[in-house]
Amino acid sequence: MTPKNQLDAPQRSPRWSQVLAAWRNGEENRQFLVDVAALNGLLVWLCLMIALDHVTLAPAVLALITISIVPIALNYSRFSAYAPDALIGGQIVTYSLALLFVGAADWLTVVPFGVLIWGYIILLRGIASMVSWSGLLGMGWLIMTRFLNPSLDFSADVLSPLVLFTGMIVIFGLFNQRRQPIIPAIAPHLTTAQTATVTNAGLAILAEQIGDTAKQLDQAAGTNHSITTQQSSRADQQTNVVAEANRELDDFRYLALQARSKADEMTHLAQQAVSVAQNGNETIQAALEGMRYTRESVLMVGQTIGQLALHLRHISQIITSVSDIATQSNFLALNAQIEAARAGEQGRGFSIVAEEVRDLAEQSRRATGDVRMVLKEIQQAISLAVDTTESGAQGVEAGLNQAEEAGAVIASLYETIARGDMAAKAILSSIDLQSDGVRRLGTAMQSLDQVAMQNQASTRMAENISQDLSRLSGKLMATIFQSESHAGVS
Repeated sequence: MTPKNQLDAPQRSPRWSQVLAAWRNGEENRQFLVDVAALNGLLVWLCLMIALDHVTLAPAVLALITISIVPIALNYSRFSAYAPDALIGGQIVTYSLALLFVGAADWLTVVPFGVLIWGYIILLRGIASMVSWSGLLGMGWLIMTRFLNPSLDFSADVLSPLVLFTGMIVIFGLFNQRRQPIIPAIAPHLTTAQTATVTNAGLAILAEQIGDTAKQLDQAAGTNHSITTQQSSRADQQTNVVAEANRELDDFRYLALQARSKADEMTHLAQQAVSVAQNGNETIQAALEGMRYTRESVLMVGQTIGQLALHLRHISQIITSVSDIATQSNFLALNAQIEAARAGEQGRGFSIVAEEVRDLAEQSRRATGDVRMVLKEIQQAISLAVDTTESGAQGVEAGLNQAEEAGAVIASLYETIARGDMAAKAILSSIDLQSDGVRRLGTAMQSLDQVAMQNQASTRMAENISQDLSRLSGKLMATIFQSESHAGVS
């Protein structure tokens, strides 16, 4: 079917079988469908930029979307049977998203800008499709830097447009190869003279625009080189800091091991001290019980000796009475003997009895004297025993008091040692927690070291990209100069 017949064909939405058939029919069909896919991709990119709060970039994205519609518009009359609603649907979705996410004020700015872009449709047909795909390339880089590898986030705002400019450079090279097919594509719309005029003017404008883009690309490459240099320096500093922190962690880990060993030793000694103090407390308590028993015994002995002294005083009183009786008996016997002597021969027998009584009284008196002397010695011994018992009781009481004080001191020492043992165990637990924290910190430092290494690799990659962009911008400027020279010659 000729293009004219296609133009006269009824406008209808294609089925999948028609789309597949269009894909198999030729390169132009495939290119048209690829352009439609690129348009859809740019719409997705617009949504992504808005979701990432890059609203300020929305007009530029909408401009790219408008440019991507250019090949669809140029080929609409030739392939209307395959995609009749691609252009209309794309415009509706584009400006609807702009109105919904960007706002009415920005939307009123974007729409006129898009209308102006339509003035360059014929001139930009050769690069419109590649702009779409370069936009998709920038979207892919943005997804990688924002979601897949957040450590590259520092260069996302710089590298995304740089990747886009790189696509523009590739576009320019392909444009030189596709300049000739552009003329037949726009032939149905322009006369031959208009074609030459528009083509030369468009090429001049395009060369100027690409030259400005190359300058911006060179500036962006310089800025990116400065940023990557700073990032490389910071990455080196971060690597040095991480290495120093790892050395400090090793020293702290060694000190923690020593502290753990000392804490174990202290805990062992504290447990021994607790055992000794407990044994000492038990011993002093047993000694206190023995001393209390001794004090009770001494008091009982003192009471017994006191009762014995009382009995001795009673005996002494009885002996005194007996001595008095013996003395009186002696006097009575003497009187009886005197009276018997007066009686003469008749009182001779009575005199003998009186003499015997007198002798008995004298013996009783001497015996009571001896007993009194013995009792006196016993009383002296009892007094000494009482004094000794009282001194012993006082000594036992003082020893008991001292033992009780010693027992209180030992009990306090036992409690102190027990608290020391608990403190040693708490210190040991704290050291274990510190050691665990050091291990976790060491793991975190290893992760940080890995991130620093990744940052260094990313920085080197960005620096290589910057250098490549600088070389490509130089080649682009040289190509523009050669194109302008050839245009002047022609």
